[in-house]
Amino acid sequence: DLVEQQIVDINTGVGRICYDPNFETLKVEWLKNLPQSLQLLNQFIGDRPFLAGESVTYVDFFAYEVLEKLSALAPEEVSKVDNLKKYAERVGALPQIANYLKSAPKLPFNGPMAKWGGSL
Repeated sequence: DLVEQQIVDINTGVGRICYDPNFETLKVEWLKNLPQSLQLLNQFIGDRPFLAGESVTYVDFFAYEVLEKLSALAPEEVSKVDNLKKYAERVGALPQIANYLKSAPKLPFNGPMAKWGGSL
């Protein structure tokens, strides 16, 4: 439950800045806190394959989605945390997820009014 809420906090922060007219200014400040958030998530995962250990839960799918968004918004920060990259690769390689990703159209992360991620 706690890791889910940490991911919600990260995702909410992204949404809050992406829809703000001052996105570029807010992004700079938001990025200052991102490494700490990523490191905490990294430490929580540790050497487990998924957030709950050996079993996949819905939180893994939510975390995957948020990590994909962060990889597009701040690739330089996400790339520094190798364990999170490997985790996202494991989730993305699950057969049902991999099949979906191959067949689904690429969609924007946010709605059209967003200052970032609102269009392809």
